[in-house]
Amino acid sequence: LVGSAAAGVRVRVVVRDRSARARRPAGVRGDVGSRPSRGRCGNALNGVALDDEVIAGPWLVEDPATGVNLIFAADRQNKLYLLSEEGRLLFSRLLSGKPLGKVEYLGSEAGRFRFLLNTPGQVYLLDSAGQDAPGFPFRLEPEAAAGMLLLPGKGQKDRQIVIPCTDRIIYSYTLKPANLDKWKKPSLSKGAASEPLYFKDKQKEYLVFRDNEGGMLLTDANGKEKKRYPSL
Repeated sequence: LVGSAAAGVRVRVVVRDRSARARRPAGVRGDVGSRPSRGRCGNALNGVALDDEVIAGPWLVEDPATGVNLIFAADRQNKLYLLSEEGRLLFSRLLSGKPLGKVEYLGSEAGRFRFLLNTPGQVYLLDSAGQDAPGFPFRLEPEAAAGMLLLPGKGQKDRQIVIPCTDRIIYSYTLKPANLDKWKKPSLSKGAASEPLYFKDKQKEYLVFRDNEGGMLLTDANGKEKKRYPSL
């Protein structure tokens, strides 16, 4: 999704075939996460003019309950855009820096979808009108070294986010927002290479953190170290 024209950068949104979604059984929910959009750049008549070149995204985020797809992207000026799948601009707003990692979907509230993302310096919780949730954005000190991980959970405000930071310590917060008291604050020997990974095995939850030299750290869901894997 990179290109330029005299009037600015334009994004053409390609609407996907919905036949597979139409065959989805009632009550079956799709992927809640975000993934790269299949939209293409070009000066299409149904395109949306952006202010600068896209440097982050695009991310396609789906509401599994309704099948609605929304597209996020950020430009070189750190402006975040939200577009409908049909190519309509829903909002644009400045961020404190380039988004890291991916955009997380948090369901809907008061008829608006809610999304979570982070820049190096702040964590944002936005609705589909571009408005901040109470207490957001909150500042990260030290700054994030990579994107965050949103862990599964039942109550939205008690859901846990995990963020590797530039001091090589991994921090965790709730969405109230507040520090997570039970978090062990594990550390990496080198800087973080990417957002953390989550998996579950025999009802036990684990987190995987990768450093920028190929090493890995395995912890439980509270950050207690289980094993370190040195780089090859």
